[in-house]
Amino acid sequence: SFFAGCVATLILAAFAAPLSELAFKFGPAEYFSLMVLGLIGAVVLASGSLVKAIAMIVLGLLLGLVGTDVNSGAARFSFDVPELTDGLNFVSVAMGVFGFAEIIANLEQKENRETFTDHITNLFPTKADFKRMIPAVLRGTALGS
Repeated sequence: SFFAGCVATLILAAFAAPLSELAFKFGPAEYFSLMVLGLIGAVVLASGSLVKAIAMIVLGLLLGLVGTDVNSGAARFSFDVPELTDGLNFVSVAMGVFGFAEIIANLEQKENRETFTDHITNLFPTKADFKRMIPAVLRGTALGS
């Protein structure tokens, strides 16, 4: 992932000027289309109940409304709490949602965990490991970039 991240950063830096020109051409119609595409993609990719998927998307949209309105400057859903006028921090919400879900999933399942007593001598890959991972690294770099 380090190699792929470095290559993707170089590619992004090389194409930054044309991408920024394209981004400045975006207007309200393009932003709306991207949002609709994202919401449709989230519903299509959701596994399980379609109603639950739509409910979670609506919940996400409602959480996104917390904060100050960009056009009018009015506080939305801040409940007179000054910290909420900047909106909800994405990292805090993501950690809370995923952490809460993981705790519930772990409480729900009773499983026996196997402990390993083998001693690890070296964590660094050998030359043979590097040779074997070259195709996967190049494939992942090309797809990720």
